[in-house]
Amino acid sequence: MSKRFIDLRAGDGTRVVVNTSYVTQVTPTHGTDFSDGLEVVFITFGEGAAAKISVPASKSGAALHAIKDSDGKFIDVKLVSGERVYLNTDYVTHLLPTYGADYSDGATVSIFGTSLEVPASGVPAILTAIGIAS
Repeated sequence: MSKRFIDLRAGDGTRVVVNTSYVTQVTPTHGTDFSDGLEVVFITFGEGAAAKISVPASKSGAALHAIKDSDGKFIDVKLVSGERVYLNTDYVTHLLPTYGADYSDGATVSIFGTSLEVPASGVPAILTAIGIAS
């Protein structure tokens, strides 16, 4: 069973409880993996479109566990930059070919106002996750 809320602690000790249904993406704080911590981006209402909390590696276990237990809502994607991110498929708005008319050179994935570059090798997993045959 997936967790509906996660209890996050920022590096300064600020505690934020976030509904996982509104988390759009989880990205590394620095570098290409989560060894230095992570940033959780989530939708807010009444105070802007989205907010982000940086969670140090020592306190990131709850967020990563909730993502892994999300019943397939989040997909693990490696970007062109080498960065590993988790994307919430509920908020993928569109995919555009990087060049040309197909995804043979990769794609730009838009997720709630953010554009991310995905190599061609990562496109089939995204298409499958959002219910489109590749």
